Amino acid sequence: GWAKQNNFQKVNSLFQRLKHYHHHIITTSTSKNPHAESYNTLLDALLQSDIPFASVQAEALLREMIVGGDNHDNDTNETGGEDDDDIERSPSVDRTKDELKKLTVKRLKEVIGEMNISSKTSNLRLKADIIQFILDQQQHPQQLQQPNELGSYSETENVVGDAVDAPTLTTDKNAAPQPNTRTFHLVLSCILRYPFPPASDTTGENDDDRSGDGLQEKIQEIVDLMIEYEHRNPDSDVNSRHISITNTRIKVLGRQPKRQPKGSTNNNNQDPKHSSKNNGGSMAIPAEEAESLLLDAIALYRREGNIAVRPDAASFINAIHAWRNYRPSSGKRTKRAALQAMNLLQVLEELYAEEVLKLSKAGVTEDGDGSSSSISVDKLKPDYRVYNAVQHVWARSRSKDKAVEARALLDKLINLRDETGDTDYSPNKRSYNNVINACTFFTKGGNGSDVSEECQNALRIAVQTFNDMRASDNVDPDHVTYGMLLKAVGALMPETNANRNRVIENIFRKCCKDGYVSEFVLESFTTVSNQLLYQKIIGAVKGDADADTDADADADTDVDVDSIYIPIEW
Repeated sequence: GWAKQNNFQKVNSLFQRLKHYHHHIITTSTSKNPHAESYNTLLDALLQSDIPFASVQAEALLREMIVGGDNHDNDTNETGGEDDDDIERSPSVDRTKDELKKLTVKRLKEVIGEMNISSKTSNLRLKADIIQFILDQQQHPQQLQQPNELGSYSETENVVGDAVDAPTLTTDKNAAPQPNTRTFHLVLSCILRYPFPPASDTTGENDDDRSGDGLQEKIQEIVDLMIEYEHRNPDSDVNSRHISITNTRIKVLGRQPKRQPKGSTNNNNQDPKHSSKNNGGSMAIPAEEAESLLLDAIALYRREGNIAVRPDAASFINAIHAWRNYRPSSGKRTKRAALQAMNLLQVLEELYAEEVLKLSKAGVTEDGDGSSSSISVDKLKPDYRVYNAVQHVWARSRSKDKAVEARALLDKLINLRDETGDTDYSPNKRSYNNVINACTFFTKGGNGSDVSEECQNALRIAVQTFNDMRASDNVDPDHVTYGMLLKAVGALMPETNANRNRVIENIFRKCCKDGYVSEFVLESFTTVSNQLLYQKIIGAVKGDADADTDADADADTDVDVDSIYIPIEW
């Protein structure tokens, strides 16, 4: 309950009390360490927190589980442990059933008290079966039982498990909690969110390492640790090929725009048949590495049929984002990244169609029946998020086709939504803004009268997309829409065009009427407007007093938007 409220301090306090309680009080009746899910709950709360050194603490917890750390003798009341005046804490003392019953009832009463207090400030609520369990413990001491030889707990203990959704505990009282796949995934997620602790220096020299190679090395270190643990413990619930782990590895590659040494992300457990893509140079491209991991996961799933390793839509989005940052050795953007993104979209559509066909043969419709199988396949759906990712790659390319291609993806989404009635295909604001963005950076022209046909077409697409957005029942333009449209007009309409100022003014006034004037909109308007138009609309002189000393002042001088008076209705 506290984890869901992102209260890490409370979760950590309860976790430390749990460790102290298991180790010092009831060693004879349960394992001396909290269950793995207790660690996972703490890791989940740590992930949602904003505390410094979160990734360091997460890794420390993982390594504590791996080595079976039981350094609990140093636990004090500061960790949340409470003195028990009735029963000695020494773990070496064997306790009778009556003593254990007394201790259990005492502790359960404390929990009830805590829940009563928590219910006043949170969504925690007492359940009738928990209260009944307390009464049963007081009246029927025989219900407090040890695990039987088959490893199952008593009926009474199962009641508590059902009440609080607790997992089945280990029956080996001397066993340390073992990490599972989710444990490793939570640690990797912490490292992704908090790559490194705050730097001791303020020079900013290590910023690249935190988001680039340093982050990749740390992620790979944990993945290698996971693979090693899996090999040493083949019966453990650890799967280094699980899609959650693969997704994390793909995501971190998507954050690296630079080239890196080949083989730094080699997966020892996966089929390297796609690794040949990287041949031809001593450096591997992160986008290629990410795509290779994705294709290997698909091949593994088709070979073994294990749904745990099957990619989902997020896998493809992460791989597409990696191509978004792709730069060829020449340093110039090309069409290759966009084509690779389109190819990944096609692969996803084919994989989704295969899975839907399997369900159909099994008697489950594409709409699903609420079963785990239909829900799982639904995670593969190439929805608007996937299309948005591909659009963004097109927008960042230098292809003359990018405006047309981005618009075609938007039209396809609209058609899919209308044909299927599935709102997962319904475009959002970003779907429309991506198209205008593709038009905006289509060219840096606009200063002459000779504008290419491609530029004219791009301007038509931008205006059409804006109008479609205003006419839509699902989305409305925002400040990004208006800012990008102003830039598109400035880039695609020559200054000699008599309609240029009128178009810019109309767009800006619409933005004012809708109340979306932001710093970005003002900067865009300042960039594309001439001095006469700027004075007419804003009522201030564009540029500073010394602007006439700069030949490019009219076009390039920035205006301090904070000093401009903005009517409240804007």
